[in-house]
Amino acid sequence: MRTRTAEVFVEVQRADVKATALSGVAGALLAVGTAGLSSPALANTALQVALKLACVLLALALIAALSAIRPSVRSKTVLMGLGHQASGIGGAKEVADAFETAARSQDLRAGAERLSTLAGLAAKKFKSIRVAVDLTVSALIVTGIGILTACITS
Repeated sequence: MRTRTAEVFVEVQRADVKATALSGVAGALLAVGTAGLSSPALANTALQVALKLACVLLALALIAALSAIRPSVRSKTVLMGLGHQASGIGGAKEVADAFETAARSQDLRAGAERLSTLAGLAAKKFKSIRVAVDLTVSALIVTGIGILTACITS
């Protein structure tokens, strides 16, 4: 059980790294798009519309990537390994006593709860990352279409 929990925790860390990199890319592209919109040389209406839409998509991608970075665990004690026994226990001695008196089935239940929580967290993070990647690719496609339209019409 501990090996599997460690493997899932590594997946959560990988998701955080991917989300961080993706938020950097989306933020940089959003900055470039915003700078392009503020350029007085941008007279083509189709390109302006495409850049505005791309900026909206990139902003949504950035929000999705940042939501993957933000932890969303329903209980801090689950990740600390204390489970439900630690609620209302104050000091380290009480926690140690609670662990000593816990039955083997209680330990397995707490381990299963930690594993389930981490697996759910990893799934949420990877779903947010997938949405962010899709939005970023869509923004790039829209920008490309706008540039092509501007080249064809001019």
